[in-house]
This record gives sequence, C-alpha cells and structure tokens, in this order.
Amino acid sequence: MVGLLSVISATLLFSLSGFDLKHRRLPNIWVGAYAFLFLPFAIFSGFGWSQLGWHVLAAAIAFVVTSIFFALRWMGGGDVKLWAAIMLWAGPHLALPVVIIATLAGGIVGMLSWLARWQLRRSPQCAGRKFLRLWSADRGVPYGVALSLAGVFVLYAYAKALMPLN
Repeated sequence: MVGLLSVISATLLFSLSGFDLKHRRLPNIWVGAYAFLFLPFAIFSGFGWSQLGWHVLAAAIAFVVTSIFFALRWMGGGDVKLWAAIMLWAGPHLALPVVIIATLAGGIVGMLSWLARWQLRRSPQCAGRKFLRLWSADRGVPYGVALSLAGVFVLYAYAKALMPLN
C-alpha cells in the first residue's frame, strides 16, 4: 500500500510540474490531494502520533514562512501551499535537504526561465519557440517544478528507508 501511495503522490507532483509549466498555476485540489495522501502513507508506514505531530509542525512553519514571502510578493500562493504540503511529507528530519534541493532547483529553474525569455526576445521566431515559451520568465517563474523535485526526493528517501534490507 505504501508503494501505491508513493506512486500516486509522485504522479501528482509530476502533474503539478507540468501544469505549472503550462499555466503558471498549481491547482488547489491537486496540492490538497498530495497533502492528504500523507495521512494514509504515515499510517501504513507505522508513524506514531508524536511523529505525525512533528510533520504537521514542519508544514505549519513552512506555511507561515512562505506566507510572509507571499505577502512580500516573492512567491505565489500555489507555491506557498505546495511548500507546506511537501514539508508535511518531509517532516523535520528531511526539512534541510528539501530546502536545499528546492532552493538549488529553484535557482536553476529561475535561470532557465530568464534564459528562455532572453532567447525569445533576441530571436522571436527561433526553433524551439514553443518549448521556450513554456519556460519563459515573461509568464512568471514555474517554481512548482523545483518544489515538485524536492517532493520526489522525499518520496525517494522514504522508499530507500522503507525498502527491506537484503
């Protein structure tokens, strides 16, 4: 059951990445479904109440911090919710690697978006225009892609930890 929940969660994260690239939005229902899947995952993985509490606390802290970023107009509302959902899954023990991965990946996504915008402005009829428009910073930066990558890392870390030793 844990494996199925992980596959569904990874599928949601990849879908969120694609949707963010195409529309620069993260649908609340998809982010909510990803967050909700943590509960059955935690139950089937044997998490205790204390462990669940720490995960909820990590999500709450992420939500407060990123809400401040939203108020400063540094981040979109969908990104705030996805950060909180990813930190719910990550908990305190995976929080630092998740922040590092999301930050580095976000920097790369930001640079790709800037480069795509630069290329499109330099040569509007260039080859690969459709692909470049997906990434272009003219439409905003799709940080959901970087956040989803961090979420996939969390799923990988759990798969590795829960895998039976041979």
